[in-house]
Amino acid sequence: MNKENFEELHLRGVTSFPFFKPIECSRILNEASAYNLRLAEHEVGPRNVKQRFFEATVQSRSPNIIKAVLDIQKYIYKTMLTYDENVFVQPLNFQEIRLHKYPIGGLLDFHRDDKIFKNVIVSLLLKGDSCFYVADDVSGTNQRLIQAEIGWCIIIGAPGLFGENKQPPHCVANVTKERWTLGMRDGILTPVQA
Repeated sequence: MNKENFEELHLRGVTSFPFFKPIECSRILNEASAYNLRLAEHEVGPRNVKQRFFEATVQSRSPNIIKAVLDIQKYIYKTMLTYDENVFVQPLNFQEIRLHKYPIGGLLDFHRDDKIFKNVIVSLLLKGDSCFYVADDVSGTNQRLIQAEIGWCIIIGAPGLFGENKQPPHCVANVTKERWTLGMRDGILTPVQA
């Protein structure tokens, strides 16, 4: 993550950058494949967002996955603080960690993540070929493709980042090869004690 990524995240609410080498992703994926993934609901939320993928919540028994999450969390936190010490309302702490497996033809329509999550939402691409888009609204107006290759992190703003409430609508489409991601979301936004 460089200054350009930081400014893109501040301005647009999203950025992406390379983090792991493919060999490191293979180690994570090897551990991830031991999980019993369940089919996600076909439609979720008040807007009935369509989705077609499998998922599992990561457990602490996954040392390679947990190490990857902690490495990403530490890197993002330290790097972003070098550009702006007031970037986070509260320290970054990924509390929800999920594996997602999209089959060929899988999808996730435009949506915003729940407002209970704070700071940033991160998706690490482990395997596959697909498109990740952001837009101006949940209808997909002015779609922009976000670059992501195997080993890349996509960071999306969530409430509290830069003291704002930027949540760009995003989607996953055009899955032409099975897509695996490791998703990380920060916990519930809690009031800072005086």
